[in-house]
Amino acid sequence: MLILALLLCHFTLCGLCTCVRKPLQVGAGPDSQVFVADQEANTFLGRHLLFNRFDFEIFTPGNLERECFEETCNYEEAREVFENIPDTAEWS
Repeated sequence: MLILALLLCHFTLCGLCTCVRKPLQVGAGPDSQVFVADQEANTFLGRHLLFNRFDFEIFTPGNLERECFEETCNYEEAREVFENIPDTAEWS
């Protein structure tokens, strides 16, 4: 029990020492910017509207072409369309 208490004390002190150190500053200089221009931010945070934005996929039948156009075409998307494993396995 004494050894565990000593280890806990040791790890706590070592942890406090590492927190006091000066943090690394990678690429931060006096000319570095925090904010970017509107145009540059819009290219990074772009999105596209989905074809089924007005209804839920639960109410409309699946369309494999639409699913693969909106998202990466994979087994999961095909499974949403076919809704059973044998047809999905036949597709893949």
